[in-house]
Amino acid sequence: SNDSEVTVDVDQSKCKLVLDATEKIFNIVRDDDAGCLKSGGTGPGQFSKVLPRPHALQFWADFNNGTDPPSRMTAVSGSGMNCGLNRPREATEHVLKLNDAVAVIGVIRKTSEGLLKIDAGEESIITNSHSVAKALKLIPPAVPVSEEGADVLQMRPHE
Repeated sequence: SNDSEVTVDVDQSKCKLVLDATEKIFNIVRDDDAGCLKSGGTGPGQFSKVLPRPHALQFWADFNNGTDPPSRMTAVSGSGMNCGLNRPREATEHVLKLNDAVAVIGVIRKTSEGLLKIDAGEESIITNSHSVAKALKLIPPAVPVSEEGADVLQMRPHE
């Protein structure tokens, strides 16, 4: 057994991710011709700066719980920008990156193989927020890792 390694076993339906905001996303609009959502700019109304966001439409459909379906978003094709229901969206992005310092609040257990594991289930939290886990301030900054070739994992609802 290697006591210097700990596995985190996450039940996504119960564990709460509390992540610092990484970016404010402006001018989220629907492009029916391209079959995607677009966004861009550093503030509201900068529609000339919107670019396709390949995974955004599926993400929005999966996580808005029916409260704001993409069909209600401003369309950039057709009459969308000129109609009276012009409501581009904004969002705040929260990303957990390679080499981010994180805190896992859960229950530590020893497996039958003698390995250590943290059960991040009911009432558990995984966070990179210093306001949630003050001890994160004590961790020295990690050496930056090239994100070239890194996998971007899209979140999906737990089934």
